[in-house]
Amino acid sequence: MAMGTIRNAFVPTPAQWLALAVAMVCLMLQAGGESAQELFQFQRQGLAQGQLWRLFSGHFIHLGWSHALMNMAALGLLVYLLADGLEAWSLVGLILAASLGVDIGLWFLQPELQWYVGLSGVLHGLFAGLLVLQWYCRAERYLWLMLLLSVKLVWEGTTGPLPMTADLAGGPVVTVAHLYGATGGLLGAICVILLKRVANGATDNKID
Repeated sequence: MAMGTIRNAFVPTPAQWLALAVAMVCLMLQAGGESAQELFQFQRQGLAQGQLWRLFSGHFIHLGWSHALMNMAALGLLVYLLADGLEAWSLVGLILAASLGVDIGLWFLQPELQWYVGLSGVLHGLFAGLLVLQWYCRAERYLWLMLLLSVKLVWEGTTGPLPMTADLAGGPVVTVAHLYGATGGLLGAICVILLKRVANGATDNKID
């Protein structure tokens, strides 16, 4: 019995499997080098020509290996700390919502920005969205993380990127993408909560 308990502890959850799949996609794209970055980055000119895959793929390609590995570590930490018990579909929803938030913000509000790469905007959306879902589940112990994320976003909006982040990423940090991603993640979490309520209501009203 004890051996079975130990073995089960190492079985990934659906959310962890999804995070692993995201990490593998990022690392495979990174292995493609500059040609992959050119093909998959969020690029205003390419999008204007109808290359709509860049809206999604741009989040999964990075400036270099240090940038990619830094974001993969952050992804793993977020899922490990905040996605316990979360269904895979909820995590997919948060990723899509955060991606859409970054895309809309960069396209309409940053017309001077010609290209963008990296998962950091989506990660901030995941961070915000997962915190809202944890709060909804009455996990008040995570409130301090909400404060930490808020302080970080205010710092970046008023002062610029955190010290050393540009060096670690290997290039300039588009901090406004973090705000757009966090906004998308918040809205995505609200949608997840509403869908859960609808589903629970349908279950409660079911006649056996």
